[in-house]
Amino acid sequence: MVSKIESNKELRFRFKGLVDLDSLYKNVQNWMSSHGYLFDESVHKFKPPELELSWVGERKNTGYRKTILKLEFHFWDYKEVLVKKDGVEKTMVSCHFIVDISGCQEYDYENKYTSDFMKKLQNFMHRFILYYKINVIWDDEPYNEIYQLLDVVKSVTKPSIG
Repeated sequence: MVSKIESNKELRFRFKGLVDLDSLYKNVQNWMSSHGYLFDESVHKFKPPELELSWVGERKNTGYRKTILKLEFHFWDYKEVLVKKDGVEKTMVSCHFIVDISGCQEYDYENKYTSDFMKKLQNFMHRFILYYKINVIWDDEPYNEIYQLLDVVKSVTKPSIG
């Protein structure tokens, strides 16, 4: 038990239609940077007509606690399409996709609690001293941010009429 990972939450969103991937990437990256997350694209597999993306955001809240958000996209029937809107051509993607958004808290990410005594101390801290903060205050933080990220993804995928 070098580091403890707690409060795993996950949401799934499905969509079929036109998506602007550049806008999706830019909006998610802007949201993460504005909330203090370091953005990393860990997986990018493109095997037509499928595309898999995995984006990870990490934020160090304290020297002991870190929040991790993951977005895993899986696209099917991936086709690039030119769309004209207001006289401007834009490349969009016609596809089906599923995004899984998950978040968790990682404690002792710097591995300071490695000896047997320190592991016991860490268990004591989690069970008695930090119990309320971990289970009531900090537990909701990744969950709320997952919903905010879902709203960002939905705002990019919402159909534009006009």
